[in-house]
Amino acid sequence: MRRYAMILYNKAHWIFEQDTTPDFPPDPQGNPMVVVDITDKPDVCEGWDFDPATGAFSEPIIPLPEFDYYAILDTYDGHVRNLRNSTLTSNPNSKMFITSPMTISCICMTLE
Repeated sequence: MRRYAMILYNKAHWIFEQDTTPDFPPDPQGNPMVVVDITDKPDVCEGWDFDPATGAFSEPIIPLPEFDYYAILDTYDGHVRNLRNSTLTSNPNSKMFITSPMTISCICMTLE
């Protein structure tokens, strides 16, 4: 049983096993389906980058979003100060949600 990767937009889109080399029709735009034998590359996973010039696969580098942590912390600190200076009531319409500053702090509340 051989292991193959179907390549789409220079990524391993689908990994599957089959005894013979598959022959897929072109996609709806007429582009040929690229299938690469990866039997000797057991580490390759779906989503990995594929370089068609070299035939090499590599783990994708996923960029992390950029945040202005200081602005988030300033906002968080301001909400905490407001909480300390406010009185929460037992009003059923009052809602308070506090999330960790490590998960993009957010304090949303309705105070009377």
